[in-house]
Amino acid sequence: MALITCPECSHDVSDQAAHCPNCGHPFVTASSDTTPVTETSTRLRMLAIVTIASGALIAVGSIMPWRTAILPFVGTINVNGTEGDGIITLILGAMIAATGLVVLLMGRTPGASVAGAFFTAAAGLVAYLAFQSTLEVIQLVDSDVGSASIGVGLWLIAIGIVGAAIGTVGTLTTKANG
Repeated sequence: MALITCPECSHDVSDQAAHCPNCGHPFVTASSDTTPVTETSTRLRMLAIVTIASGALIAVGSIMPWRTAILPFVGTINVNGTEGDGIITLILGAMIAATGLVVLLMGRTPGASVAGAFFTAAAGLVAYLAFQSTLEVIQLVDSDVGSASIGVGLWLIAIGIVGAAIGTVGTLTTKANG
């Protein structure tokens, strides 16, 4: 045990004391239970929130229209994601959001970040295949019959995948404590 000088009243105090017994000035000790908020922990929280929001965006895009076709005598036809691979992206979006929530609540957890990156890559593959099949439909329909376009759901999934990639890779590359 060593003695230190109180910066407030210049009284000699034990280095183990939480505050000065003479004037009450608080001391910051190494064994303090409070962990300061660092730039790293703030960055990690923001990346976790981006991951959660991106997973939610992927899930919402999964239930929205993936392709829209306008045909004469038929009208507008919307094909929702849940009529195909949208169930897969809906589940993957929920899993991505869950991994972001784990990082938000527990801090840097490489296992959750790796899982989130895997789910993001899987959702990206499903979205890529859906874009390709939709482009084939557009080419068929746009030839003479009518017009077709990629629906808002696939665009939301694409945006969500970019955000989830930023969030999950960012949490993997952020150092643990400052």
